[in-house]
Amino acid sequence: MIMYKILVLEDDDTQRNNLKKLIKKVDNQYSVFDAADIETAVEIARDNEIHLFLVDVNLKNESGIDFARRIRHVDRYRLSWIVFLTSHVQFMLEAFKDTHCYDYLLKPINENELEKILNDVLVDKISTESCLEEDESVIIEIGGVLIKIYEKNIKFIETYQRTTKIHTKTDILIVKNLSLSKLMEKIKSKNIVQSHKAFAVNVKFIESIEKNEISFFECKEKALVGKKFRKNILDQLILN
Repeated sequence: MIMYKILVLEDDDTQRNNLKKLIKKVDNQYSVFDAADIETAVEIARDNEIHLFLVDVNLKNESGIDFARRIRHVDRYRLSWIVFLTSHVQFMLEAFKDTHCYDYLLKPINENELEKILNDVLVDKISTESCLEEDESVIIEIGGVLIKIYEKNIKFIETYQRTTKIHTKTDILIVKNLSLSKLMEKIKSKNIVQSHKAFAVNVKFIESIEKNEISFFECKEKALVGKKFRKNILDQLILN
């Protein structure tokens, strides 16, 4: 099970600790980080992938809205859940307009309202990840025609000189003048990993790895694996 990560930005020690305990009481599946100031919170967000930010609007000498503005400039947090903690509803209009926050919680925090937000975040995250895995695709031009390839159907990719072969579940697509590095820039799926200077593989189709070769389910062709790429392949296999 994925451990969903929450960052609490609250400068009052008692309120911060109480909120952390309340989150754990609602559900232990959440990993809770906490910070008393903006710079610490930014550092935590940089080093971890946070799924929900619970941010006090009125920090000592700072504003939680300023933190939210900074977070929104980070690509991976452009659409992340931000929920403000406040005692003053009148500040929320500015927060919604400036930072696209999703909701707010009035202090003192009500356990039922917190639980509803946590459940909403969890459902939204699972739904988003499921859709991404299902719908991730790459657009390739072959002979002047744009072709959409669902990345979940790609078994492996090989290149030779300036020709790239994309082995899918049903076809082998040949693309001229497209390097492996350029193609990998287009691919979003974490399951497709470079295994060699001339190969990339979808770890979900790997049947076995022997010496410097990778075999795939229901496929006679094999891919090469280089020493410097082997660890990345094995790490991604473990995640699957």
